[in-house]
Amino acid sequence: LQRRLKMLSSKVSFVTFHPSFLRWRSLPEGVGVGSSIKSHYAHTGPGGGRQSLEAIAATITDADPSTVGVRHVAVQFCDGFDGISGVRQIVPVDWLVPHAAWGPPLPDNAMHRSPYPTLHIIRAADLKLARETEQNRKSVDLLQMRNVARLRSLNLNSTGTLDE
Repeated sequence: LQRRLKMLSSKVSFVTFHPSFLRWRSLPEGVGVGSSIKSHYAHTGPGGGRQSLEAIAATITDADPSTVGVRHVAVQFCDGFDGISGVRQIVPVDWLVPHAAWGPPLPDNAMHRSPYPTLHIIRAADLKLARETEQNRKSVDLLQMRNVARLRSLNLNSTGTLDE
């Protein structure tokens, strides 16, 4: 069973939707470009980058959504870690640690809310195709930025309900 699950996880990605989905938060006050943090790093998997098990020291080098994407930051990993030292990567904000001191939840969480718990299974080959060219990556980033802008224009709060 373990072998089959491992094989399956290398061929698909799971995207969850839930009535109380809450994953994305803003960076804490005072954390931004130049801040020293700990971050997981991406190592290559069948569908693209997978999150490392350990988080290591890094510095945030860019946090502008128009250059790094929505809910992502660019980081440079610090010296002293074989194989990743000095490497720059764009990682999802929720790969930074610790999570406890984070800012308020983002309205973006509403994009993954649904009336009932739902699991989308997406083929790794389809994700790879979506990321293969610069034009495809830009299209995905633009779609995410447009969705976020739409949610913010609706005055949704962090719980996904309209602010009065």
